[in-house]
Parts: sequence; structure tokens; C-alpha cells
Amino acid sequence: MPLSFCENYLPDIHPDWGRSKTRPPNLSGSEHMMTGLVREVVCSVFFLSQSELTSKNRGKAHIAFARQVAMYLANISLGLTFTEIGTDFGRDRTTVAHACQLIEDKREDPDFDWSLDLMERSLLLLIATQEAKGLRDA
Repeated sequence: MPLSFCENYLPDIHPDWGRSKTRPPNLSGSEHMMTGLVREVVCSVFFLSQSELTSKNRGKAHIAFARQVAMYLANISLGLTFTEIGTDFGRDRTTVAHACQLIEDKREDPDFDWSLDLMERSLLLLIATQEAKGLRDA
């Protein structure tokens, strides 16, 4: 899925997106903004702030779990590598690999699988909506 539309259209939705002068070195601006969408979806579901989700320390268990879900969604939904995700979340690639394996194992629980599927669909719908907006405005 093309990511170039993000640079022009995401700042219209959230004023802080697209204005940061610093970006993780391994991600393009569009990919970094897409992980911002992942974080936004996860923060909404888990009732967390962006700063809690991206905190450098492990924090409380529910925050760490939400971060693991966000890393998993970035890998599955956006197709980013463990290294790219780790850079964006300020974590090592092995931490991302562990998070993805943990979440994949938890998908055995039908209720959790259903919840994660809803998050994936919400994220993909948000991306598609932004693409449509980009095409309409172009």
C-alpha cells in the first residue's frame, strides 16, 4: 500500500503529525507517519497517551502490552521490519521480535484475536480513508 499520501494529508487530521523535525533514521517520513497511525489506534483502544506508549522505560504491564500490540500491528499491517519498528519505538529489533511472537501466541484466545482483528481493520480503514482523501484532493 502506498504511503506517500501521509506527508501531505495527515497534518490535516492531527496537527502534530508531519511537523516533527526529527525522524527515526531508518524510516521515511511516510512510514514514520504510518506508525503514528498505529500508535493512535492502540492509544485509543488502551486509553493511553502517546507519551505513555513511547516511554523509554518498561512502565506498567498494561502499557508494555499495548506497546507490544502496536509493534505487532506495525509489522503485520504495515509490513515494516523489526529493525524499522524498533527504531521508531526506541527499542531493539529483538524486543520487537519478542513482542510480535508474544502477540501472535496470544491470538490463540478467540476474544483477543477478535479484538486484534478489529484494531487491524480499523487501522487499514484509516489508511484507506486517508488514501481516498489524498486522491480526492489531488
